Amino acid sequence: MIHLIVSAAAAVILAAGAPADPFAGVNRDQFEGLAHDSFAAWSYGWDSVKANGSVRTLVAQTIYDTPTPFNGNPTPVVYSLHTVAIDCAAKTITFINGANYTAGGTVITLANPSGPTPWSAGTQGLQDFSAQICAVDWSK
Repeated sequence: MIHLIVSAAAAVILAAGAPADPFAGVNRDQFEGLAHDSFAAWSYGWDSVKANGSVRTLVAQTIYDTPTPFNGNPTPVVYSLHTVAIDCAAKTITFINGANYTAGGTVITLANPSGPTPWSAGTQGLQDFSAQICAVDWSK
């Protein structure tokens, strides 16, 4: 009986396929690289940065130096796309939504949102990326 339940659950998961891609239509070739460290390279989507006071909201792309499993899924993530809000005054970053992808662009898992986190809690690449986003006047 347990085998039948497990098999039925696996069939439902396979039938459901990958989660819907929240970034369908985003062109990965339209990103500008800003930072790199031993973990990943960080870039922002062209025309995605919106300024509201000290907060910059944008689409960020992270390409991992070594494909890495996330969120309990054993499939290695090659890159991620996230909508993030960077608060330049508070020096925090909030991950609003996101998705993790295979090399071929298939969604593996959706990324977990987060509350505001200090830049200093991130890797050097994330810190450099955030600082560079904040150094530009995006209101033009």
